[in-house]
Amino acid sequence: MKQRRAGRPIGSLVDRARLMKAALELLEDGGLEAVTMRALGQRLRVNPMAAYHYFENKDALLQAAAAHRYRQFRPRLDHRTAPGRLLALGLAYARFLRQSRHLLVYLVTTEAALTGPVEHFERLFAVALAPADLVHEEWQTARDAFAHLVHGFALAGPEVQLSFLSDELRILISGMSRGSGGPVPDGPGDDVSGRTS
Repeated sequence: MKQRRAGRPIGSLVDRARLMKAALELLEDGGLEAVTMRALGQRLRVNPMAAYHYFENKDALLQAAAAHRYRQFRPRLDHRTAPGRLLALGLAYARFLRQSRHLLVYLVTTEAALTGPVEHFERLFAVALAPADLVHEEWQTARDAFAHLVHGFALAGPEVQLSFLSDELRILISGMSRGSGGPVPDGPGDDVSGRTS
């Protein structure tokens, strides 16, 4: 006899995507404490147990939601040089994180949730940095410095201007540019307005 999963929504309007979206909305509205199965049920107008059909617990839901949100981050990296692509990635990532500050806090405090987002960011960073002539340790150091700079900027809040990050990224990228295409360019990747890439 096959055991029924807890909270199975028969003919329900709830699914994994709606649960993840609602969890991220609750997270951004009120932080980690606001994300409860009861609050999800209220937001979606379903039995709070319905979420358990799709996710083992709140952590599994948030991990899946974080990975899903990061997969939606697809910045344009079409500049012809690595420094230009890196600048575009840094500015786009900062805008993305400013819209998801509580998600960033969750990720930096919950190691188990990092796998999907880190893998996605690493793929983007590799595309932006190519064809860099860095050994593995240098590549990791560059990636970590880049991510930490943008994470710190996003956590600092909206009072810190994007132009400040642009200047800091230029300094960091100029240090990485050995073997990656020369100086950091002026141009399209330099947009520091609020526009999303």
